[in-house]
Amino acid sequence: MKRLVYWIAATLLIVALLAVIFTGANAIAAQHWPFGTIWGGVIVLFGALLWWVGRRKSARIREKWIPVRPKNYRRIALYAIQHAGNPVVLMNGRQMNDFSESGPLTQKGIHLCQDFEIRDGEVPILGFHDHPDQMWIVESRRQLADHCVAQGWLKIQGRAS
Repeated sequence: MKRLVYWIAATLLIVALLAVIFTGANAIAAQHWPFGTIWGGVIVLFGALLWWVGRRKSARIREKWIPVRPKNYRRIALYAIQHAGNPVVLMNGRQMNDFSESGPLTQKGIHLCQDFEIRDGEVPILGFHDHPDQMWIVESRRQLADHCVAQGWLKIQGRAS
């Protein structure tokens, strides 16, 4: 999605620059160089692009993640769900509501999953991308990680980063 937005923004920037240049083409042909119009358009578009990128960067500030090595994916997931006020489980981008052993939230189901995340509403709790060995738990849920370590369900791999 992000790549699509960048392509659309780049296309709009190019189209706007071409429009400014070609609308000024008559003035250029008549020896009236519209440098003010061209540079004004470039500066405005560049400023708008910087504003947009800066706004997006501030939205990406995230909490630090604790890298963990899970042993029992299902028990970790069920414990996180149990302690979330409004649990949202996403497996490969789809929301899951069946937490039974016959549902997708099993040891094998989580292992085969490429994208996995458990949230408390919109706030992430834990997740991974590509493989469960790349699991993380947000630093604010350190007590969840400590409990899972005490139960032998996971091992903390390093400091939060």
